[in-house]
Amino acid sequence: MAVVSAVIGLLAALWGSEAWAGVLGAAVAAVVSVVAVGMQTERQQQAEAARRRPRALEIPSPEGRFPLVRDLHDPVAVGVHPAETIEQGGAVDRVPAYVTRDVEPHLHAALRRGGFVLLVRESTAGKTRAAFEAIRLLHPDYYFVAPSTREAVEVLMDDWGAVDRFVVWLDDLERFLGPGGLTTSTLHRLLLQDQQVLLLATMRSHEYDRYRDRAETEASGAAQEVWRQGRAVLNKHKWFTSSGDGRIPNANGPGL
Repeated sequence: MAVVSAVIGLLAALWGSEAWAGVLGAAVAAVVSVVAVGMQTERQQQAEAARRRPRALEIPSPEGRFPLVRDLHDPVAVGVHPAETIEQGGAVDRVPAYVTRDVEPHLHAALRRGGFVLLVRESTAGKTRAAFEAIRLLHPDYYFVAPSTREAVEVLMDDWGAVDRFVVWLDDLERFLGPGGLTTSTLHRLLLQDQQVLLLATMRSHEYDRYRDRAETEASGAAQEVWRQGRAVLNKHKWFTSSGDGRIPNANGPGL
């Protein structure tokens, strides 16, 4: 308000009319009031986003923000199936040492290109572990964004602009497809941003097969809309896919 008073005083000196100064002073005060309300609204929106973010994230940082990939040390936390408990030197290990796979050169090449990368394999074939170890190796300084639910994808969209590079982690992609989640519109918004973006998803083979042509007749109502939107996401963008034996039947998609 001190600034407003100074402006009013300057206007009074320039025009030599208290009436003019009063009118212009009121206008300036109105503008300042609008700006103040706008700033307050923005702060409220930021506070609301900060409140919602930890619930929307599968793995938040201790501060409730996006963790860096290099700070992730537990494969089980990101969706890797734990093996039978192994006790070594008095310590219990739920995850055995990682064994490199023949598909890694193809997977690493896809991850270096960025964009939308989908790894399709049989259940418990090691796709999530392979994806996790690959981003730890190639993108340790990326932020790790793992939505907790389908609806959380849209909630987190407003926050992704605050970081310049990030991995969107969608383990079991089918959980995030459909209205309110990952649609072609959401995907375009993500991939057309100026930041370095990697959308990394995994999908079990039988779930992937549900989006083939013949499956549409088996769905109806809301389920059919989810199917159509999911099919659109899978059909319009590239992916890396591997069979369980390490062969690469389709490295560049699309191909449903």
